[in-house]
Amino acid sequence: MFKRVALFLATNLAILLVLSVVLRLLGVDR
Repeated sequence: MFKRVALFLATNLAILLVLSVVLRLLGVDR
């Protein structure tokens, strides 16, 4: 059960990091 929760949190963190990087690149592009 703990592994599933840890994997879920890790996935959410990775998605947030990717989104922040993409937004930063788009902001710099404009």
